Parts: sequence; structure tokens; C-alpha cells
Amino acid sequence: MQTPAETIEKGAGSCRDLATLLLDAVRSRGIAARFASGYMECSAAEAGHASTHAWIEIYLPGHGWRGYDPTAGGKTSERHVATGLSNHPRGVMPVVGSYYGRAAEFKAMTVVVKLTRG
Repeated sequence: MQTPAETIEKGAGSCRDLATLLLDAVRSRGIAARFASGYMECSAAEAGHASTHAWIEIYLPGHGWRGYDPTAGGKTSERHVATGLSNHPRGVMPVVGSYYGRAAEFKAMTVVVKLTRG
């Protein structure tokens, strides 16, 4: 993950990088904000090739928390599915875990996220 300064310098970054930059920017203006991590409903999710996605939520008095996705360039929608919210990006890392055993026994890890409609 890049710092906001690195994202500005490079002019590009992952969705987590862009969300972190926006988080810092709105907070610098005194606006309450939190980091959101989850998934976005899209064709990749329906095909079983989804990956995590990140955006932010800001608090608007009288309206509550509202999501903004800097990667998509606008407000979040019902297509954004949050699996975690935190005051800091490290609070909702997309993949966290541990392996206990001999290194030679660990071959690979596969994660599949697939959207199903019920």
C-alpha cells in the first residue's frame, strides 16, 4: 500500500491507495470519514473472479454515513458490499491469516469469491 504522497507523486494507485488518499483529504477538511473494504458486484464477481475493493464513507450530519468510491469516481451504490469498516486501512486488510506447519508442506492457497443471486 502506498502513502497518499506516493499516490499523488505517481498519479496512480490501487483502489486502497486512492481510498487512503481520499480519506486523508476529507479528514484534513475536518470531515469525519472511515475506510471501507469489501467487494463490488460486477461481471468478474458473477464469473467467480472477484477481488476485494476499497472506498471510504463520510459522515454527513442529518444524513448519516455516505460512501464515495474514488476508483469509480462517485458515490457508492447497492453494488458495493462492505465486509469491514475501520478508522484506518490497516483495520480491514483484505486477506489476513497464518499458517502453522512446515514450509515444505504449504503448497498454495486459493480463494474464490462468487456472487450468487438467491
